Amino acid sequence: MIKKFSLRMTAMQPICHLTDRVKRPEVSIDEAYFRSEAPEKQKREMKVRMFRTTKVVSPYGVNDVCVISANSFRGITHRLGARDLFERLGLENQLSRKIYYILTAGGALEDSGKENPFKKEGFEKELRRLIPLVSLYGTSIGTGMIEGKLKPSFIWPVVKETAHLLGLDDENIDEMISANEIVSETMYTRQDDYPGEGSDDERKQQMIYKMQYMAAGVKLVSEISIIEPTEIELACFFNIMERFKERPYLGGLTSKGYGRVKIDEIPTGDPTPYIEFVENNKEEIKQFIMDLK
Repeated sequence: MIKKFSLRMTAMQPICHLTDRVKRPEVSIDEAYFRSEAPEKQKREMKVRMFRTTKVVSPYGVNDVCVISANSFRGITHRLGARDLFERLGLENQLSRKIYYILTAGGALEDSGKENPFKKEGFEKELRRLIPLVSLYGTSIGTGMIEGKLKPSFIWPVVKETAHLLGLDDENIDEMISANEIVSETMYTRQDDYPGEGSDDERKQQMIYKMQYMAAGVKLVSEISIIEPTEIELACFFNIMERFKERPYLGGLTSKGYGRVKIDEIPTGDPTPYIEFVENNKEEIKQFIMDLK
């Protein structure tokens, strides 16, 4: 049994979802941005962080289309679910780094000298039963790992190049906006305001850089599948979606005004079975978590 859900949003602020790719064109930079003693190379080098894209084949050819990766959405909602669980169990700031990663970030595979706890009879079944969050998102412990049941798609912008992928073939696609129209660039500076003397290395903290962003107002669509969820796992998922509705942000630089979205459609259901399960089994769950090594 596969449960499928739609997620539809509108970008209310520009969205920043950058890759590690950087291009470094030589440009002329106004001296007002830097002190005169800044290194010449630093004055002339502009770094541009690129928005994440993927190739899409459409009736309009092969195009680069900006997307929010499924891994980014998984990471955001995973941490929201983990924070909710910690609050319900009273475990805030009480977990080791390793256990914290197991529950919030998919764990961390260790060297071959460690054991694989999933080989122990009944361990995976008990882990999935007591911590539905881990069952949904998966994790690794020691040298073993389990696959999560949650399978989100990329978060796609609704543009003419993606219309056929999103089932919008009946609309007047030629009049829709194009993928290359929804990405632009902005510039930021970091200035050295320290009034005293400083070496060239210390002056390198100042910089000027550009980055790409997705425009506000863009419609966004994703599909989320869950493979064979139990009643408690499904209720856990609905609880996480409630947390996402309370903090509807995608991508990075949210403290600089990026990433807020308006929820147009979101998976909705009753989170009560999960909430009651955690409350009724609180001590057993806490002990199981603290024993993870």
